[in-house]
Amino acid sequence: LVPSRGLGDVYKRQRTLLSPGFGLRAVADSPPRSTWSLYRDGVIMSVLNPKISLLMLALLPQFVAPERGHPLAQVLSLGVIHVSLASLTLVVVASVVLLTDGAFSPPPRLRRLLRGSLAALFVLFGLRLALGARS
Repeated sequence: LVPSRGLGDVYKRQRTLLSPGFGLRAVADSPPRSTWSLYRDGVIMSVLNPKISLLMLALLPQFVAPERGHPLAQVLSLGVIHVSLASLTLVVVASVVLLTDGAFSPPPRLRRLLRGSLAALFVLFGLRLALGARS
């Protein structure tokens, strides 16, 4: 089953990466969405992503000292600090993107080269997964 999953992944990635609408043009051609719709989609993706929850469960307890107070309060405080710093970082990044307004968009030839390189990289990863050693 692993080889077929790897090859299926290669096929899907290639179709996506080599499609004419992939990349910046696909975003520019899409109909505008409301801010609320974009925010809702981001929250749903964050809630459904278990990696962040697992990271926090693994990372935060090492900074909790039971002698400093209730552990739950400490974990919640650390969580609020993390969310605040992450939000501030994302606001700064979004502001820079809005201010530059596509000034750093690569020329079409470079964009095709990057897209083809990424497609080749995905093919190599898929082949490695499909043909890799099984334990």
